[in-house]
Amino acid sequence: MRSLFAFFLICFFYNVSYTQENTPLQQEILNSYERITTSTTKSYPEKAKELHALSFPKKTADDSLFTAQLYHQIGIFNFRNSDYENAVRNTRRAVKIRSSFKDSLPSKLNNSLNNLAYILLKNDKHALAFRHYQQLINNEQKDRFTIKAYVQIVSILVDWGDYHQALHYLEEAALLVANNPQLQPQLYKIYLSFSFVYSEMESETYSKKAILFLQKAEKAIKELNRTPSIGVQLTIYNRYGHCYDELSDYKKAIEWYQKALSLDHDQMTTNHLTTLYNNIGYAYFKIKESDTAYTYYQKALEKDTLNSMIHDNLGDFYLSRRRYVDALQSYQKAISYEANLFSLPNYKKLPSSEVLLRAPQKVKLVNDLKDKAYAWLSYYQVSKKKQQLLYALETIKTADMLIDTIRSQSTEKQSKYFWRSKGVDLYMLATSVCYLLQKPAEAFYFMEKSKSLSLLENLTKEEARKRTNLPRKIIEKEQTLKHNILAAEQSFYTDTTKTKSEKLQHIRQQRKKLEVFIDFLKKQYPAYYALQKKQSIISLQAYRTQIQNGTGNSIQYMLSEDSGYGLFITKNQTHFFKIPEAISLNKNLRDIQPFFTKPIFSTKERVAFKKLSFAIYQALFPVEIRATIAQEKKIVVIPDHRLHLFPFESLITYLGKESNQLPFLIYDVDIHYQYSFSLLHKLAQKDSMVNPTAIAFAPVRFSNKKLTTLSRSEQKLNEIGRLFPTTLFTKEKASKNNFIKEAAPYSIVHLSTHANAVSNKEPWIAFHDASLSLSELYFIQSNAELVILDACKTALGEMKQGEGILSLSRGFFHAGANSVISSLWSTNEKSSNEIILSFYQFLKKGEDKSSALRKAKLQYLQTHQASELSPYFWAPLILNGRKKNVFHTPSYSYFLVIGGSILLLLLLIGGYVLFKKKNSKQEYAGNNSNSI
Repeated sequence: MRSLFAFFLICFFYNVSYTQENTPLQQEILNSYERITTSTTKSYPEKAKELHALSFPKKTADDSLFTAQLYHQIGIFNFRNSDYENAVRNTRRAVKIRSSFKDSLPSKLNNSLNNLAYILLKNDKHALAFRHYQQLINNEQKDRFTIKAYVQIVSILVDWGDYHQALHYLEEAALLVANNPQLQPQLYKIYLSFSFVYSEMESETYSKKAILFLQKAEKAIKELNRTPSIGVQLTIYNRYGHCYDELSDYKKAIEWYQKALSLDHDQMTTNHLTTLYNNIGYAYFKIKESDTAYTYYQKALEKDTLNSMIHDNLGDFYLSRRRYVDALQSYQKAISYEANLFSLPNYKKLPSSEVLLRAPQKVKLVNDLKDKAYAWLSYYQVSKKKQQLLYALETIKTADMLIDTIRSQSTEKQSKYFWRSKGVDLYMLATSVCYLLQKPAEAFYFMEKSKSLSLLENLTKEEARKRTNLPRKIIEKEQTLKHNILAAEQSFYTDTTKTKSEKLQHIRQQRKKLEVFIDFLKKQYPAYYALQKKQSIISLQAYRTQIQNGTGNSIQYMLSEDSGYGLFITKNQTHFFKIPEAISLNKNLRDIQPFFTKPIFSTKERVAFKKLSFAIYQALFPVEIRATIAQEKKIVVIPDHRLHLFPFESLITYLGKESNQLPFLIYDVDIHYQYSFSLLHKLAQKDSMVNPTAIAFAPVRFSNKKLTTLSRSEQKLNEIGRLFPTTLFTKEKASKNNFIKEAAPYSIVHLSTHANAVSNKEPWIAFHDASLSLSELYFIQSNAELVILDACKTALGEMKQGEGILSLSRGFFHAGANSVISSLWSTNEKSSNEIILSFYQFLKKGEDKSSALRKAKLQYLQTHQASELSPYFWAPLILNGRKKNVFHTPSYSYFLVIGGSILLLLLLIGGYVLFKKKNSKQEYAGNNSNSI
């Protein structure tokens, strides 16, 4: 949960007096307005009725402007009396009239638009308010109302959880201020909004960024040579406190909150004081001073009993005291109040999905629900009552529904990744509850939700295009617009001919074009837009049917730093297990990595490797499933977290006497990897090319002189070409442009080159003249059944929680490939060449891709000895995706079938000829008898 720090929104209404001299009729109406609104004897409904009955002059333009101003003022009067319906109606009238005069009085139109959007926002019409704010910022007139609109758009996007889109809007606003000196006094508001977004993203990195923008805001305010308002000071001090909360420096957070509390209380709103008391209580709770925390929570409740965040924090307090029912009741209040539901249901029953989906701040609801689910689990651990686990599971499913909604509303890929990572903790909690309930089917669903969902969404999008017959030009238009954004973002760092402001403006222009296009898709192709948003998570039952059709046994893992689970699935059974000592497993996985990056020479290294590998094997494969795995000899592995970096083939299956041949798992089992079962299901449904074709690239030498020559690569491709027809691009012809232009139609794509994924840099793969980045790869179309990334570290990249590793391998799946062979570390060119050539030979003999790769590795192990048997030489290459053979090479059974078919055809033809001859003889005999 989080401490509340978003302060009371400052009202944006300004009474702009009508300065031109009024006509007698106008003055009479104005007097009536003043008399009605200031009356102390009439109720508000009576005043509203009289205002509605006023007749406004409409003869001249001057009359229209006067009328617009009065509608504007009446809208403010309605709003201040909480009459949102009439406030919206009258302000819309003002907007309509002022739109006719936007060239001569543009600021007045902006003023009314700002008011209209704000009224809608306060009436929980967030989407409608968002559209009006967008209309305001798109108006040619740029003024203080424009900046207010940007600030409010950002606030709405934060409520929706689309943080990265919010940052894009702020970049645009900062650019606007930089190019308009008259807007310079508004700069501190932009900096405060940046700090708001980053502080809401709840991580150490983002909190530090928030602090930097708070410092910028303070500097900008100082340059204005004026004392900031109490509201601005409160916002700054409170936000500093919140950032230090996130950095776990709670004493420093308390100092900032107390600094805010020392300001003049007479100038603070009730909301200000409520927020401060709640936040101080939260910080004291985190430093284990629970009694002091409780005192401040009670002070906050005295100010606002319906504040959801106070009740969420109280839930934590009660949970720490093991007062489980009190905790659950507090979380229930937090959830209900956040959903604007004030008639509280029993704490055992959640508000309906419909009510929760209408709540404007779903982000807070997700946190509240997660807290409540954890409380139910904690209660169960004391009481051991199964019903409490069922309540926890129900609560988690509700939170999952809200996360799906937030992700679907997010327009930025980075925001989607953010919410994927946020979901992982929830899905681990769900899996632990399912384990206690022994509900493998539900656990299967949550494990799938935590795996590479964006790849699945991309395949779903492709399917939606086919099912709705989306025109090719529309598909290409979307790809072009997205590529233009990438090009603009890349040119920001490389283009030296434009200023920073010009480059930022160009990026925003490209993003706006995509926004307009997405709106067009929603309206013109609603079926496509709806289908591409639909998630396709396969069920355990459906996947088991797939196993019966020949997929083989499978095992899926869910792993975090301190917890882990596995799900072993066969045709007839499911074994759901908890990984013992997940912390030790993660340490072993870290410790074993150095043994993969170099040969093992000494006995000491060999013994250390064996112990680590065997310990990992014991943790990942419980005794109960080992016999079944050995008997079946094939298994699909869905790794998670640090397991993505680990080659399962190198696991040691027992610690026996020292011998030259280590008991690697590869000797017993054929292993291939998948990102998720749902993705595997989608890949299985894709069509294969009838006539497989191959294309290969080997630059050998590179324009980038830092890259070493790969002297063996051309020879290797020539040998592959002798096995089957291959279109070869070598040396200068192995260019980036040729790859982009030529590779798409081929079913096999082989890249023998350099690649890398180091530190915080984006993965890339080299061609003769230039490198192709992962971001660029997302915009390339591929029909490949198999891509072989014959280069270093092509399976590595940034680890994204809930997505896995953003590697080049994953990039080719995104581009459309059905399977990819990639490397987990820097490969040895000699051993890698041997294994790849053997792989092709086994593939040509009819082996499926997984079996061919395994046999190629086994052949290497059988023909080498000593240190050359180290996993460094043979284990880096792994297969991900579907494993079926791409060649469909004729085998003995194939010829038997063809031969049998030909023989049957010959027999039929022979029988037909004999039949015709027999008939001819009968006819001849008949004709002769007739003549006699």
